[in-house]
Amino acid sequence: MYDEKIAKLFAKASKADKTKFGYITSEELERKLKLDGAKTFKRKALGFCGFKTVKSLEQLGRLLYETGIVNSVEEGKGLVPSLVGKSIPYNCRAVAFDEVFNSKHEKAYKIWTFCSLTDTA
Repeated sequence: MYDEKIAKLFAKASKADKTKFGYITSEELERKLKLDGAKTFKRKALGFCGFKTVKSLEQLGRLLYETGIVNSVEEGKGLVPSLVGKSIPYNCRAVAFDEVFNSKHEKAYKIWTFCSLTDTA
């Protein structure tokens, strides 16, 4: 499920050069930054061609920090539960988050991508 508040956080991960966008409205700029930020996060989490990975709370918190979405690993770890069940669009795909458990009932978080025919950002 798409969440505008979460999408705005992912815009902070954008590495796009805003001067190359030319003349666009602030809404268009915000949309481009959200898409680019989600793509940046996806590439850091899954690599160029990856589709799925599982991370611990600590690993996902660090990943959110390293991509610039949050200001600290602790803040990232606090954000993780609110990502569960959410998806962030980028291009014609989306990156999504789920909570999973292993055979020892230890909690972890799945990050995966899927084809998204609707561009919500």
